[in-house]
Amino acid sequence: YLIVLDDVWDIATGEMLMACFPKVKRGNRIILTSRSSKVGLQVKCHSDPLRLQLLTPEKSWDLFVKKVFGDEGSCPAELSEVGHQIVEKCKGLPLAIVLIAGVIVRGKKKEKDFWLKIIHNLDSFISTNINLVMQLSYDHLPCHLKPLLLYFATTQKSQRTPVSTLMQMWMAEGLVDHDSLEETTQSYLDALISSSLIMVDHIPSWSKWWASVMIKVCYMHDVVHDFCSLKAKKERFFKLINSGDPFHASDLLHRRLTVYTDDDRQLQKKFVLFNSNKCLGGCKHLISLKVSGSLDNYKYTRHLRLVRVLQLDGIVLEDSLMDDIGFLFHLRFLSIRSNMEAIPESWVNLQNLETLLINTENTIVLLPRLFKLSKLKHVSIDKSSFFDEEEEDNIRLLEGENSKLKTLSKVDISYSQGTNDALEKFPNLEHLDCTIMVPECPPTHGDWFPKFDILNKLQSLIAEYIIEWNYHVYPIEYHFPTSLKELRLFDIPMRPALLSAIVALPQLEILEINYCEFVDYKWDASEDIYQSLKTLRLACPELLEWEVYRETFPKLEELILENCFMLTEIPYAFGDIDTLKSIHVVQSELELGDSAMKIKKDVIDFTGEDRLHVHIS
Repeated sequence: YLIVLDDVWDIATGEMLMACFPKVKRGNRIILTSRSSKVGLQVKCHSDPLRLQLLTPEKSWDLFVKKVFGDEGSCPAELSEVGHQIVEKCKGLPLAIVLIAGVIVRGKKKEKDFWLKIIHNLDSFISTNINLVMQLSYDHLPCHLKPLLLYFATTQKSQRTPVSTLMQMWMAEGLVDHDSLEETTQSYLDALISSSLIMVDHIPSWSKWWASVMIKVCYMHDVVHDFCSLKAKKERFFKLINSGDPFHASDLLHRRLTVYTDDDRQLQKKFVLFNSNKCLGGCKHLISLKVSGSLDNYKYTRHLRLVRVLQLDGIVLEDSLMDDIGFLFHLRFLSIRSNMEAIPESWVNLQNLETLLINTENTIVLLPRLFKLSKLKHVSIDKSSFFDEEEEDNIRLLEGENSKLKTLSKVDISYSQGTNDALEKFPNLEHLDCTIMVPECPPTHGDWFPKFDILNKLQSLIAEYIIEWNYHVYPIEYHFPTSLKELRLFDIPMRPALLSAIVALPQLEILEINYCEFVDYKWDASEDIYQSLKTLRLACPELLEWEVYRETFPKLEELILENCFMLTEIPYAFGDIDTLKSIHVVQSELELGDSAMKIKKDVIDFTGEDRLHVHIS
């Protein structure tokens, strides 16, 4: 027999149905489909679940042509351009492609005017026909997950949101029980991903102007976004104002307001209403205000007394307004642009603030006021430092309780007596993104590298060297905590002492080496064992020779080589690593891509399995 169990919603039903059929080893199979990855993982027999991806543009076109013109047909040349436009709007979703193809087949499938009529009404047609399918998925969600899904409608279509930022905003909005641990919030996101309503991707984030790191983001398909937007509007979950939309005082009666515009003058007119007596009462109910777009002379903040989330990314705030923010006692999430040089004194009132994101061109001094924000957990400021460089006695700034901070991004760390003392004040730090200012006159003992091993909860470290003179100064020791799972280095010379310190990290899973020079352009890792490493990324390395043995990376799953213009060969020992799943070669020498393909061929010849994926671009 061949049995297909289509659209199974829960584990118990799947297991009950599977038990109905005799378990004969040969000649019988059951295919089960589900929208829930949990069902696929637990109700399985002979294979792991196949996670269907969105179709590529080529496969989308093939499916469209097959459904419209049949297996042997082809699309007429005069319909090809508009046909590709229709397929592009479906964004790889097979259900949307099949629905539109069905309309064309039932209508006038060879008339261009009919196809143009379809493309002009495509969004509404897809939404109308797919909303019934979406409603089933929505109804099956637990009650506590539904508002988390609708929250994605506050973002623009196809917008990628960093997972960490999304979870911080959920908690700040009150959509997650505020006493819940971040692990609980992560489990909620995992449940939405498991339901196939949310998708995950890894994209480059240009944390340095000249280099990027890969970050985990999530987003939803446009079809799901349309459904969530309609559902959120019906339930008055939030108010969305796009460029060109009218703006009324009643809009402020919503608890959440999101404004998107690329027209400065329109945005200016809309926000004049914020200062009118008619709107002041309405503004007091806002718990979330997000504005995307540039705006001059924004002055209306103090009366937003209940606001928890304030996101004004496109607005440069004046100093007077920065002081007014200190009156927003309930504020939990703040994302702004400002040219301030220090955290205002009034911010000591922000005792509920948990996340602080500041886009600035000036260096902001963090201490000591950072310690006074008792609930602050996540800080990302484009340019910041622990101390004022002109301050003679920085040690006194370290008085008071330790910080509860878990994330600190883009902070300058220079060699001084107070630097390591400052690090000790962050015992809960889990993620650190820093620039290490190399001393011009290092201490004679050579031990000037920051003592990161003080941070015994640190899991992720991004570190970059800044050298302001024409010669290198190398520390004799490197200090990393054994808790480290992710290490990303930029422009740091890969000395033997540094490589030895990295090898000694027992839990390290991700290692990225960017714009780094190896001694004599050689990396001999034949006697080293990176015992837990799963992902290795080399970007623009000054590396010519590379020696690796099979035991060097026993758990490696992914090798990424970007802009490798000196390296021409991948060590063949990578082909002997059983766990290796993929090799990515990006913007590198042709010989390096050929070397990757040779390893893939050898793996197929030796194992008989095409298990190694090679991507060359």
